[in-house]
Amino acid sequence: MSIAGDAPRPTSGPIDSQRSPSLHDPDRRLDVAFAALGEVPTGAFGHCLGPGAGSTGLPPVLGDHLPTCRWTPSHTHPLRFIDPSDHLAVHHAWLEACHGPDRVGRATVRAIHPLAPDDGGEPGPPGPYDVVLIDLVGVVDLDAVVIALVPSDDLAGPEADGLGALAEVALGDDLGFRALAEALPVGVAVLDERGGVRFANQGLLGLTGDLGITDPEVIATATGTDGYIAAWSELVSAEFARGAAPVLRPRTAGDPAASGRVQVTGPDGTVHHLVLQAVTVGDAAACRVIVSVLDVTAEVATVGAHNRLTQVVDGVDDLVIVTTADGRVTFANQTARRLLGRSPVGIQVTELPQPELRRLLGSAIGPAIDRHQVWTGDIDITDAGGRTRTMSTTVTPVEDPARHAVQVGVTMRDVTRERAHARELAQQARHDLLTGLPNRLALMEALEDRRRSGPADGRIAVFFIDLDHLKIVNDGLGHTAGDRLLNAVARELRAAAGTDLLARFGGDEFVIMVEEPGETLDERADRYLAAVGRARVPGVASHLSASIGVATAVRRGLDPESLIRDADAAMYVAKRAGRGRAAHFDDALRDQVRRRFEVERELRAAVDDAELTIELQPVVALADGAVRGFEALCRWDQARPSEFVPVAEESGLIIPIGEQVLRQALAQTARLRASLPHLADAGISVNVSACELDDPSFAPRVLDAIAASDIPATDVVLELTESILIDPRDDVAATLRRLRDAGMELALDDFGSGYSSLTYLRHYPIDILKLDITYTRAMATDPESRIIVESLASMAERLGIRVLAEGVETPAELAVASELGMTWVQGFLLGRPASVADHLTSGVPSRRGLVTPR
Repeated sequence: MSIAGDAPRPTSGPIDSQRSPSLHDPDRRLDVAFAALGEVPTGAFGHCLGPGAGSTGLPPVLGDHLPTCRWTPSHTHPLRFIDPSDHLAVHHAWLEACHGPDRVGRATVRAIHPLAPDDGGEPGPPGPYDVVLIDLVGVVDLDAVVIALVPSDDLAGPEADGLGALAEVALGDDLGFRALAEALPVGVAVLDERGGVRFANQGLLGLTGDLGITDPEVIATATGTDGYIAAWSELVSAEFARGAAPVLRPRTAGDPAASGRVQVTGPDGTVHHLVLQAVTVGDAAACRVIVSVLDVTAEVATVGAHNRLTQVVDGVDDLVIVTTADGRVTFANQTARRLLGRSPVGIQVTELPQPELRRLLGSAIGPAIDRHQVWTGDIDITDAGGRTRTMSTTVTPVEDPARHAVQVGVTMRDVTRERAHARELAQQARHDLLTGLPNRLALMEALEDRRRSGPADGRIAVFFIDLDHLKIVNDGLGHTAGDRLLNAVARELRAAAGTDLLARFGGDEFVIMVEEPGETLDERADRYLAAVGRARVPGVASHLSASIGVATAVRRGLDPESLIRDADAAMYVAKRAGRGRAAHFDDALRDQVRRRFEVERELRAAVDDAELTIELQPVVALADGAVRGFEALCRWDQARPSEFVPVAEESGLIIPIGEQVLRQALAQTARLRASLPHLADAGISVNVSACELDDPSFAPRVLDAIAASDIPATDVVLELTESILIDPRDDVAATLRRLRDAGMELALDDFGSGYSSLTYLRHYPIDILKLDITYTRAMATDPESRIIVESLASMAERLGIRVLAEGVETPAELAVASELGMTWVQGFLLGRPASVADHLTSGVPSRRGLVTPR
């Protein structure tokens, strides 16, 4: 259809050279252009569009005419419109410039205009501006449109109704208008003076199709104010008709331009946001209304999403800042404004009030952009209230598809409490809670640090200090008194150590690490022994001593674990030498340690392969010389018991060894009882270490082994080492009572060799005392020893405890044992340990010929 419909065309016809001589008169066009811009004030902005723009953006032909205008090429610094509908206003002005008689178009917009690069890139203030467009096509070989962006209040140029040019096109150049309208990225319609639609471009038809209008010819039937409102109401919605009424109403020549916004719900439920603009062109004889429609639904959604996102980001506790690639802050959430005491938007990060923040962001943004990587780290800042806060910070470059950073996001989370808690945990992890001293972990880390630093040939000394008999204080006065005494020792050792590292290694053990000791090691050890001896606690009458092991190493070959192990080994040498002294780790001790390691390794393999065996030594009754039973003694062909048993106890291997010995002893005793009638009631004694009694599964394992054998529990004796007396414990006593209640008897081995005291016997249900071999040998030659043994035997008898003298090797020793009323004897004189096969061969005869019956 014709966009003019049935209305008469202007008598002048289409736009041509007769109507507008400026079309073919470059001088005329240039004069008009200069007239339009002749009074542009200082400070106005200018754009040039098209290939005719020079490197500065200013066509050379205008350079002398507009010296006060600041220019920038629009293709590098486009206008940013605040209102999406302003795009339409510029399009209309562009139509005027390209098709109007004076080649000048004008529109008022709100926009943010960037300056030219040589002006620093500072963005101009938001409008309103008047946009004046001047077409210079064909002028001195230029092909450009010059845009002057002028604050509207300052524009003093001539009035130019450029939309008249559009009217001329719309009224007189049907083909040109259609082509122009179809090329525009917006919907365009031409209404007649009655409000009927005479033309709609594809952009509008596509849009109205979304709104439910499918036949533009129907729209053309709407005439008159009421008619067009009814038609638009019926075809779209009453909501659309009401919103569009100020723009789409019938208009007459001379009516001012109108604009408005309409919100319409389409048939599929989609809400559309439309911006409408209308301008009346022509005269009373031929009036037309050009309407442009822009769907800004996406822009509205974007703005809404941005606002919602801003609300969300404002509600978080993290500080959020967004900057440009060159560090200018463009966004700051509420937390950022609160912590910084102001809004940083618009300033450079190097201008922030917090110096720590300036340094960090100033140094982190650049590398993050250059390396295309996220930067993370902790920084301490002082907030607006003067508080120091630790902030976990992330700097994230935001890049375009070409990997050019366009923005930088900065997030900060206040982790002051978390970091303080972490430091507290780290302090606790490396310090002893009781004494406040560095603990084992801190000591090992310090040794490792010394290994990596300092001169390679530098020397490190370690003093391993173990308090003697602190357990007696804990047992006698309670653990609170023991803890107070430990603190007193720590204070004295700290003073003696000076700047050297003092650590509590565990329990009653302390370690001092000395770098490049200036005095002799013995002098230092004596100083530490004296410090322990000075430790006093009010109300605790205890004088402590210590055993110290000393070991040294050079940094080059330092192994912290080995150095501590060497010092620990030397400390045990000091203890075995009598306590209260120091011992050095030397080559001889190194050989002992190496041998011990070998013994443990081979012993472990022997246990796994069940290579350990037993020998049985007879126990003889003094009453008649009969063999009443045997003691099972563990044997290993790779080492003597005196060597491998201590290793087994220290390594924990004593537990599986003890079970193997018990099962072998039960089986072999059952074999003897079955083979030799006079041994039908023979019992069996097995040794039990303190380590085994600490194992909760010990009692069940013993009962299971006896239940699986042919030996009744009443014929089994468990021999306990005397060391358990130093640590009387309720759980151990309960275990022993359980076994005794099952029928077994309990014997205390080597009584008199160490911590012997009859007062200890009340803690455990002891049935038999085995007199240590030292008393057995002395009682026959030393009168005082005989008196002691006689008293011991008498007291044991009154307590219902029987006595066995072990290690009897001479008839004199046997005679004294009999005279003192002992129950049993055992020793080489009465029978050496032998295998079950040897006993079966010998028949295990009675020893009546040696014993004088009582």
